[in-house]
Amino acid sequence: MEHAQMQDSFHTKIIERQPMSKEQMLDMQTHNLSYISHKRLLDAKKVEALQQSIFADQPKKPNHIIFVDDEKEKANFDPVKYYDTVPEALALGITHNIPKRENLENAPVILNSGANIAAAAKDFQKTKLEIRERLKRLKRLEDTERRMRDQKTRMTGVSYTEKKRDDGSTMLKLKKERKR
Repeated sequence: MEHAQMQDSFHTKIIERQPMSKEQMLDMQTHNLSYISHKRLLDAKKVEALQQSIFADQPKKPNHIIFVDDEKEKANFDPVKYYDTVPEALALGITHNIPKRENLENAPVILNSGANIAAAAKDFQKTKLEIRERLKRLKRLEDTERRMRDQKTRMTGVSYTEKKRDDGSTMLKLKKERKR
C-alpha cells in the first residue's frame, strides 16, 4: 500500500499529481482533437444518410424521353394512353416497369390502410427531428473542434493573429513564416 496511509483510523489515498510536460499536453490535445474530428465526421455522414432516406421515400417523376413529330402531337400527348396504364400508376412516380392496364385488371387489389400512412408520417417526423438534433450537435462539434485547434495553436508557440468573427468568436490566423 504505497499510495495509501491511515488518517483518523481511515485509509486514504495519497494522490501526488505530477505536472505534465508541454509535449504531453500537446499529445493529449492531439488525441482529443482527433476524437472530436472523428465524431464530427460520423455525425455528418449520419445526417447525410438520414436526409437521403427522407428524400428516397418521396416518389420520383418519370423522366422518360418520348419523341414526337410535331407540336400538335406534343400538345395532345397522353402518357396514360402511351404507356397503357392507369393515372395512379404514373402518379406514384414509378420510373421503370410501369404496370400495364391488363396486368392491373388481373392483379389482386391491395388497399393501403390509414394506419400505415399514419405510421409512415410519424416516422418521417421522427427522422426530421433526429436530423435537426444531429445538425445542432454537428454545429457544436465544429465549434469545439475549432476552439481546440486554436488552443493547440496557442500552445505550440506558432505566431498568429486573432481576428473577431461576426458571431463574436475569435479566429486565429497563422502568420506566414519563410522556411529556410
